[in-house]
Amino acid sequence: MPVALVMGGIGFLCLIGVSTTAGLMGTGFLAGMGHGLLFPSLIAVTIRPIRADNRGNVNGVLTGGFDAGVFIGALVMGQLGELFGFWIIFVTAATAIFLGLAIFLIIRPMIVER
Repeated sequence: MPVALVMGGIGFLCLIGVSTTAGLMGTGFLAGMGHGLLFPSLIAVTIRPIRADNRGNVNGVLTGGFDAGVFIGALVMGQLGELFGFWIIFVTAATAIFLGLAIFLIIRPMIVER
C-alpha cells in the first residue's frame, strides 16, 4: 500500500509541470497505477478483520465513502482551481495522499500487533 500511495502522490505532483501529451500520458499512468494498486489494497485491509457475513456491507460502506470523497473532492478542487490555478489542485491532492501515507505508516504497527 505505501508503494501505491507514493506512486499516486508523485503522479499528481508531476502533473504540475506537464506540457506535452507524452508527459500527460506518463504522469496519468503513474497516478492511475497508484490508484489501481491502492483501491484493492484498501478493500483487502478493511475487510480482513471482518466476519465473512458482514464483508459485503463493509465493502459497500468503503466504496460509498470513496465515491463520496471523489464527489466532494471534485467540488472543492474545482473551487481551488478556479481561485488559484490548476497547480493547487495537484499539490492539494498529493498532500492528501502523502498525509494518508504518513497516517498509514504511523498506525500500521498498531494494526500488525493485533
